[in-house]
Amino acid sequence: MMVKLRPMERVVEILTWLKTKDLTALTAFQTLCRDMGWKDVVHNLQRRELWRIRVKVEDEKELERVSRDLVQRVKIFVNPNKHKWEIRFPEERKKVLMEGEGEGLYRVEVWVWWREDPREVSAYHTLIDTWGYKDKILEVKRRDIWEIVLEGDDVQKVRGKVEEIVVTRSREKGILINPHSQDFSITRILKV
Repeated sequence: MMVKLRPMERVVEILTWLKTKDLTALTAFQTLCRDMGWKDVVHNLQRRELWRIRVKVEDEKELERVSRDLVQRVKIFVNPNKHKWEIRFPEERKKVLMEGEGEGLYRVEVWVWWREDPREVSAYHTLIDTWGYKDKILEVKRRDIWEIVLEGDDVQKVRGKVEEIVVTRSREKGILINPHSQDFSITRILKV
């Protein structure tokens, strides 16, 4: 007697970044340093895009096939002419990491997302209606991942500086999110 396995839910993450310079990140970095007074604190700012797709698959082999199709065949998430990309699975990634003491450089990862993102809805419906993933795709979420390298004394002080940089409070304070329509999460702080 053959036992049929129940489908499993997994999350596929597609991380993309530009092959060329990211003008959005470059402009934000220059604005922080030149116009907002962070010149001696912020050393680098980079941006990547993360698509988190919850799928229903029968086994690991099907998970690999669907993941590969999402980046190589579908072309919603990755434009091979302008993006580099990586597939990853959250189960393989370490949990939120906050480490570091003492003066020096810290590398901070900040996830930013829109509370209502039409790109998520569009990608979901395109996968279902156009690409025939009706029984496979359960949810599509999108995040911008900002990586900030900055000076700090310890994790708590760095966290405070990052929140000051990220959340727009006025024309002179904060740059990466509008707190009325976006949210953010600091997912990693590491001493470099």
